[in-house]
Amino acid sequence: MRDRMYGIVIIVLFVIMNISIPGFHNTAAYAEEEITDQADAEDQTEESTEQGKKKIIVTATRTNIEDEKVTKSVTVISEEQIERSKVQTVAEALRTVPGVAIRKQGGIGRNTSVNIRGGSTTQTLVLFDGVQSINSPTLGTADIADLFTTGIERIEVLRGGGSVLFGSTAQAGVVNIITKRGEGKPLVEALGEFGTNRTWRETASVSGSLTEPLSLPIKEIYFANSATRVDSDGIGVQNDYENWYFTNRVGCDLNEYINFDFVSRYWDSEVGLDGYPTSGVPAPKTDTIQKNTMLTIKPAININYGWYEGTIAYSGTFQDYYYREPYVGYQDESKMDIDVNKLDVINTIYFPEVHNVQDTFTVGFDLKGEDVYVANIDDTGSGWFDSPGREKATTQWGVYFFDELTLFERVILNGGVRVFRHNEFGRDAVWSTSAAYLHKETDTKIKASYDQSYRSPTINDLYWPDSGWAMGNPNLRPEEGEHYDIGIEQYLFDRKVMLGATYFRNDYSDLIQWSSGFPTQPENISSAQTQGVEIELLYNPTDTISFWANYTYVNTEDYSRNEEELWGTPRNMFSIGGNLRFLE
Repeated sequence: MRDRMYGIVIIVLFVIMNISIPGFHNTAAYAEEEITDQADAEDQTEESTEQGKKKIIVTATRTNIEDEKVTKSVTVISEEQIERSKVQTVAEALRTVPGVAIRKQGGIGRNTSVNIRGGSTTQTLVLFDGVQSINSPTLGTADIADLFTTGIERIEVLRGGGSVLFGSTAQAGVVNIITKRGEGKPLVEALGEFGTNRTWRETASVSGSLTEPLSLPIKEIYFANSATRVDSDGIGVQNDYENWYFTNRVGCDLNEYINFDFVSRYWDSEVGLDGYPTSGVPAPKTDTIQKNTMLTIKPAININYGWYEGTIAYSGTFQDYYYREPYVGYQDESKMDIDVNKLDVINTIYFPEVHNVQDTFTVGFDLKGEDVYVANIDDTGSGWFDSPGREKATTQWGVYFFDELTLFERVILNGGVRVFRHNEFGRDAVWSTSAAYLHKETDTKIKASYDQSYRSPTINDLYWPDSGWAMGNPNLRPEEGEHYDIGIEQYLFDRKVMLGATYFRNDYSDLIQWSSGFPTQPENISSAQTQGVEIELLYNPTDTISFWANYTYVNTEDYSRNEEELWGTPRNMFSIGGNLRFLE
């Protein structure tokens, strides 16, 4: 009870501190106006999304393009969709996307990862705001168990290869979580909930913008901050869970050309883990715990002159991980500190339209360094000894070129290439191409794409210490992939209905697997293929009613195991849902 009251007090203080900034005076007068303005804004957004009108997508090309000109398979989960469905975590929101499977190892707070179109969880890249990866440098997967939907503007999911634009790990697909930007008059919101397993959730947010604040020579200052606290007894004997989660986005438009933007996320979670059952007896209550603290930051400078857009962004991810497992007479402890630093430079030129031909050219550079420190802390009674801390690091950089060509507003041709280098396996390159044809008379789009991809070995794969039973392999090559898809989208009844179907195929080679010998060691010994079909239906008969359904069939073959199915990949996935809004 004390912890819960403490959480409520912190949330209240968070709101109080934020409403003390300029522009929050006369909040009572603002409240009524804000409700009206917010409703108008929602109506406009709903008209553009619910009635199937044009949306802007970033992840497909790293430029702002209309959804009808996207040549690849991309799904957008908007803030409005998240709010209407009442999902609280990113994992819940992703369950509605075609081709996406969520792997969750237990109840609330337990490891949760994403695979796309039958690829492994290490082949899906999870990003914040287009540049900041939260995939583990040691395991390769992205654990999204602690990610809540508060502070999110939208989630874009790219299905298929994305290594040309996003580099390593973007093989099966990319999940891009875009942080909300504040706009309009300042708005404060707070929410408290209670549910099964003694689960409590408290959240508060403050967002808005100020035009020419304090008579400064600044066009606009914007802000969007949120704080969430969740604690639960969980579903098992020892599944207690607590998480503090904060999102922040602040920035300013210095003028109509230059923008300064700062985005950060912080979470501090702790989850209890059940003990192991013995002789058929249920697992006893133990003190096994897992703690995860992560801070991500991304300051950026954005320049937009209309014909030219440029971004310089630094992103840093700083994680502290702690694990404790008690045994009879002693306990095993380990800790891990992870630092990931990344620099992104993106330049895009929009050439003038000439004879119904429009060309957009992007050139980018990224440099990433990963540093991991690991130490085991064993009691002397265990018969083991404390291992000295080990620190390992990797560095990789890439340069990419990408071109978008539009002919007569009907034919879209995209292509790109990336040259990359890793400090261990050296230099290589991948390329991609895609196309779409728009038949405006029938509101039909036909699209096709081919992509090459790669995934760099993890720090565990390269540098696992020789313990007698296992050791790393610094001679590993990157995993490689080739991705094909072809699809059609058909809009009907003034875009109130959308029908879509896509065939996809992914061929993976040089897959990294730990050998069965002794000592076990990772090797490039495996290859696999996944292929299947995605079928999608969207139906929005009115502004207040929406319906969706999708089905995905995936066939997988692991050539290292006599073409058996890949482990953990569902063959059939089906999702259906709808929304009805009333009392408006």
